[in-house]
Amino acid sequence: MSYVDYTFQTQEDRDDYINNKLYKNVLLAGIKVSVDGEYFVTMPRWKEKVPATLGKIVVDASNHVMVQPYPSWEMNKIGDADAIQSVLGIEIDNTNTLWILDQGKVNGSSAIKGSIKLLAYDLNTDKLVHKKVFPPEIASLTDSFLNDVVVDTENSRVYISDSGITADPSHSALPGLIIWDYKKDDLKRVLSNVVSTKADDKLWIKINGEKVLLDNPMETGADGIALTPNGKKLFWCPLTSHTNYYIKTKYLWDDDKNSNEKLQEKIKTLKKISATDGMSFDNQSRLFVSSLEYSGILWDADPTKDSEDKIMSTLLVNNSKSMMWPDTLAFDHQGWLVFVSNQLHRFLNNELIFSVDNSTEHINFRIWKTYIGTDSYSFVTEKEDSSHFAAWKTALISCFSTAAFIGIVVLIIFVIRKKKKKKKKSKKSNIQKSLLKSDTESSTSNSDKI
Repeated sequence: MSYVDYTFQTQEDRDDYINNKLYKNVLLAGIKVSVDGEYFVTMPRWKEKVPATLGKIVVDASNHVMVQPYPSWEMNKIGDADAIQSVLGIEIDNTNTLWILDQGKVNGSSAIKGSIKLLAYDLNTDKLVHKKVFPPEIASLTDSFLNDVVVDTENSRVYISDSGITADPSHSALPGLIIWDYKKDDLKRVLSNVVSTKADDKLWIKINGEKVLLDNPMETGADGIALTPNGKKLFWCPLTSHTNYYIKTKYLWDDDKNSNEKLQEKIKTLKKISATDGMSFDNQSRLFVSSLEYSGILWDADPTKDSEDKIMSTLLVNNSKSMMWPDTLAFDHQGWLVFVSNQLHRFLNNELIFSVDNSTEHINFRIWKTYIGTDSYSFVTEKEDSSHFAAWKTALISCFSTAAFIGIVVLIIFVIRKKKKKKKKSKKSNIQKSLLKSDTESSTSNSDKI
């Protein structure tokens, strides 16, 4: 699509959007797919007058693609701390619950009190089931930039990346991770402003030779975040970096061991050939990450194996012209990996050319699908590392099959031998009966003679 259109409530609202070219302020960023196959998308309010920041894609009778605000227009109202202010990261878990990460900040300004929050809607009923407002010590009204979220429904835990982009130029970035146990209501901020969450100040990202941002390098901290299917390892990466970091989640929840210094000792790394925005595991423990510098998707079948000695470099798909800035990753629950490409670097530099007739000459935002044959990390039946579990299960089935086969063979041999013995015994019995009969007949004969 060339621009994001909405299902406006009135024609007047739509005319204002079109005539004043407000669509130039709207970026298609995040995407997730519900169990029912509905596509939910985010349009963060990084510029002014973005009509709605969260919605789902609908298509009208003329095949015109639009965004219908979710859960409603009212809940997308700017300036209402209880409503959704600005969303980049969302997640849909295996219970068909939509988790909404509200940055709170609109058009680069500090967030209003109570607006930085996490909401969760049950998509089966469209009812709000969780709400957590983050206090300033967890997410600063000025210096936080909540980026992405993953959910462990088995243990009722949420993991959030905070890029730490400040609304005050005089402040330094303060990236980190936020974790929340929504069953116990245990909220923590960890790894604040450490190497693993900070941007690499030596890296200036380039896409097709173009520098991202014209005047200064983009310095974005903790961005992409991914959870293994069993919930035991958490991966993340600063956007401005060529390194993925990961840690066992148990260390994050241990109050005696989750100081920055102690956690740093537990972190492991996985290098890669490109900077990354979105990332996710599938339910077979394979890691997929967006590749900004190669305009595509990188993947690794076993990212923790020899991670310190290898570089993530295998491209699943890429296209230097039409996949510029692959952003969020999703799964459609039919075996397809879904992702958005949105030319974010050109959007921020005001270089995109928009066309309200959605001319194919100026397509700015694309939604891609590539078949991988698996589903999201959240949609698993066994809480084990799938690759190891599959191998273990295959070996176990093989053992049972072999044992069963041997058992059947032994049983057949036993039955055959038993039949032979019975037959032999029966034959012997018949011979004995014949002899007995002969003796009887002989005795009878002799008696007659007497």
